Amino acid sequence: MDTLTLPEILRQSAASHEFKAAVRALEAGDLDHAQRRIAFGPGEPPSKVLYAVLHVLESHPDLLIESAHVDGYVRPTEYSGEIILQPDTVRFSFVWDPKWKAQQLGWMAPDGQPHHGRAARELGHQCFRFFARVP
Repeated sequence: MDTLTLPEILRQSAASHEFKAAVRALEAGDLDHAQRRIAFGPGEPPSKVLYAVLHVLESHPDLLIESAHVDGYVRPTEYSGEIILQPDTVRFSFVWDPKWKAQQLGWMAPDGQPHHGRAARELGHQCFRFFARVP
């Protein structure tokens, strides 16, 4: 399974330099800098916000992105919501589900359940069960 690195994803993206800097800041844990361009609620884990941002950058490298607003909802093994990209108000609905991904790959934990922790750690932004543009 080929996974692009953060620098590769950013290099291929048409996003603005300022947005790319915010993505790097989010990845580094610098939320003050990141949230100048990537807005999300206080209850949303930055790592999962980063997964949504990376997924849209990798799957739609041609989009010009200056800022993003992520409105997500966290469940025990799932993160779902919407990401809105500016300047053209492009919306995507998503469901990040590492349990589903582990099940797809046959990764089972010792208790016989899908090993969602492994999928989250090893595959990160590739664990989207659903990611679609909203008209």
